Amino acid sequence: MTDHTILYSDLLVLRDAYKGLGQPRDVSRVTKIIAETCAERLQFENAILEYRVLLQENPDDEEIPKMIEILKFQLLC
Repeated sequence: MTDHTILYSDLLVLRDAYKGLGQPRDVSRVTKIIAETCAERLQFENAILEYRVLLQENPDDEEIPKMIEILKFQLLC
């Protein structure tokens, strides 16, 4: 198991814990880290899905649609 695998699975557990505690800001923060981690691991489809979740939670964030477009472009390359 690599450090990235441990980090990714830990992030998923952490996000679920924050959801269970009703802490939406922390859920969003961890979701963004998960999206970034997916993108770094070249898992662009997963990263896009995570950013779409973020966009639903933060519709006024102008950076999220930009990131989605960048990731869509990387999928085509």
